Amino acid sequence: MTSLPERPRRRAVSDQEARSILRRGLMERYRADARYQAIVKQDLTPLWKKVVAAPGWREEFPPSGFAFEDVLDELALLDLQDPEPLAAAHARDYVQAVARVVARSMGLMEEDRPSNWALRDLHEDVTGRSRHARLLNISPRIEDDDFSLSLDLTPNYVAVRYYPDRADPSARSDQEYDLSAMGVGYGPEHWAELERTACGIIREAITMMRDDIEGRHPLRNPTYIAKWDADLDALHRALFHKDRPLNPADSARLRRLADQLGIEPPGRRSDRAAMITESRLPAGYASESLQ
Repeated sequence: MTSLPERPRRRAVSDQEARSILRRGLMERYRADARYQAIVKQDLTPLWKKVVAAPGWREEFPPSGFAFEDVLDELALLDLQDPEPLAAAHARDYVQAVARVVARSMGLMEEDRPSNWALRDLHEDVTGRSRHARLLNISPRIEDDDFSLSLDLTPNYVAVRYYPDRADPSARSDQEYDLSAMGVGYGPEHWAELERTACGIIREAITMMRDDIEGRHPLRNPTYIAKWDADLDALHRALFHKDRPLNPADSARLRRLADQLGIEPPGRRSDRAAMITESRLPAGYASESLQ
């Protein structure tokens, strides 16, 4: 008698990790959507270019250096100036446009407001911030996992900082490797040494993470995780393209998935998202409301 192959198993994940994974998966579907790409390129990017080109905006920082929270903080400071600089009006238009896209077009609402995580992600797609990050952060990216690593890499320098709890960018490096003594010219041996050092750090970090995760999370059947892709596809279509679920069971499944994501389910936010006004943006444009 032929035995059935053993069913693959994965490690249990916390609710926080599941939410993080689901949000990234949903954003991947938006980013692959031609309509979303057009909104970013044609509607929002021109508004952002007006902000960074306007008199009064902080010229010492590159446009990709501003997180959405930074834009809100800068706008709050501009609002205090008298007379108000032109940059404030453009920044306000941009912030409100991003909020409208998140709430109306993307359908991502939390407690009557545009979802904070979606505001951040959409802004990064407009500015290219995620593509210009200098630090390579190796982390499970969830709050209850307590190991991360920051790798600072230049052609002559590799520095690493291990974080037992939460990353602190101002902390001193645990290890530093200065390759400048090898001399200028950047010959093959220089790049080989740089690669060996940097990749060795990452391999060590992955080993430490694996040991930590396997020690704290038991194995379990991943049946519900395996269904996420199809359910995320359906949720994306319902939120962004207003496709209706085929039956009550599908509707219930999407409501449960929306609850896991921390957003309002499809069909319950259309009336409230119809008018996104300044009062429904993060209060006072303060970044604390985005924490």
